[in-house]
Amino acid sequence: MAMQGEPMSEYAKEVLVATSWVEEHLDDDSIRIVEVDENPALYGEAHIPGAIGFDWKLDLQESART
Repeated sequence: MAMQGEPMSEYAKEVLVATSWVEEHLDDDSIRIVEVDENPALYGEAHIPGAIGFDWKLDLQESART
């Protein structure tokens, strides 16, 4: 998670990688790949081997509370 005061753009550099990097590390047991698609149903159709799928609305957003 981003540290307080750390710009999100800096944090993203630590967790977003190129597709070629993913391909090179598919068999690396120390790497966990999380796949987040705009349409979560796409994970069921096809996904990166070994990746877990997150629903960006349910898993990554906090509902506004009033």
